[in-house]
This record gives sequence, C-alpha cells and structure tokens, in this order.
Amino acid sequence: MVSWWSKKQTVVARSSTEAKYWNLAPATLEVQQIQTLLFKLKVSHTIPRVFGDNLSTISLAHNRVLHVPCN
Repeated sequence: MVSWWSKKQTVVARSSTEAKYWNLAPATLEVQQIQTLLFKLKVSHTIPRVFGDNLSTISLAHNRVLHVPCN
C-alpha cells in the first residue's frame, strides 16, 4: 500500500536531517493507523516497515532521549 500527497511546507528545517525527519513522521503515523485498523478488523497482515535513506534521520528516530512527549 502506498500513499502520496502534496502540500505547502509548514515547517522550516534547519538541516537536511531535520527535514527528512519531518517528512517521515506523517508517513509513520499513517502506517500505524492502517496497522491499527487491520488489527481491529482482524485482518492478517505482516508488520509494516517505513524506510528512510538518511542515516542521521534514522538515528534520530531511534534515539528516545531526543523525543518530546506528545501528551
């Protein structure tokens, strides 16, 4: 399943790592929502993966110390 959209940029990034991180966040959220829906519908599925091509961005995403709570 592939999703695509286009919209005006709402955030000004200070680095390419930050820009790629801001682009991966909505994609990850959408994958989680689809996974939750499939689970609730009891549809068998494999665990989805979100791929990124920037090692700094991937490291940032895996480092929980840098995340701000979303409460």
